[in-house]
Amino acid sequence: MDMNLHVDNPDWQQLLHQFEDDRRRLDEEETSIRRLAHRAITLSTSYLLRLLESSQLYIFKEREEVYFFKHLKPHFQGHVIFYSRLFKIETDRPPAIPAGIEAYYRHCLESLDQVYRDHRFIHEYLECGQTYLDDRLFFRPPADHLLAISGLHPPVDGTDPISYDHVVAELLAADLLRKHLLNTIAALDLPGREGGIMPKLTWTAPKAHFVELAYALYASKSFNNGKAQLKDIIEGLEIAFNVKSGNYHRIFQEILFRQSGYTVFQDRMKNDYVVYINKIEDKHIG
Repeated sequence: MDMNLHVDNPDWQQLLHQFEDDRRRLDEEETSIRRLAHRAITLSTSYLLRLLESSQLYIFKEREEVYFFKHLKPHFQGHVIFYSRLFKIETDRPPAIPAGIEAYYRHCLESLDQVYRDHRFIHEYLECGQTYLDDRLFFRPPADHLLAISGLHPPVDGTDPISYDHVVAELLAADLLRKHLLNTIAALDLPGREGGIMPKLTWTAPKAHFVELAYALYASKSFNNGKAQLKDIIEGLEIAFNVKSGNYHRIFQEILFRQSGYTVFQDRMKNDYVVYINKIEDKHIG
């Protein structure tokens, strides 16, 4: 999910910027992930409460209500959930050699799959950039509202309004935790990773090419017997190639609308590959 929020309301914009600045400061001050998570729980909770307080009597302008409950509130709430779960993971981490710690983190990583299964409908709705149900999913709930426990199915017709902002926060927390765990596993000092045996590669082609490649690998079901999720492939490639793709959903939409076609990078790569093979054959023939 896209975490690069654009906020028109100046008060919310200031609150968001302060929150991100304070989180960065914590990252710089703390070397212990457990202490960082503990302090960040308090920090994130305080900012969430400030946001909720600012919205209690606020009269939303057009489209602001959906934005608030689809993006802004889940951003703060998702960080509260993320840091809470990160604190528990680090507290429960067993003392072990790096290989044992990797196994522990991978188990934590696999457990996140249940979050995406439990909230499958909302997850796919957000991943595909859908908006057709926004008014029914994201709104200021009345006093007797229902909170969505899961987002497994679309909302049913009925008189009881159901708010799904908490589900978005759960998914955001899972995304944050997944990325953290992948980076932590990649940084472990395991046999075969030292001494430059695994050289660091940096993606220097355009990000649109990176996104095109990632979607092609996802569509071709090249990983985990075709069961790997798009976000897993994106995050794995980001780590391997030392690149941040940013809002890859938006970039992919731009790819779909470009006049030069959907496969610019793949076509160029295929052409370069054929030229390379021809040079090798020419050398052998000559």
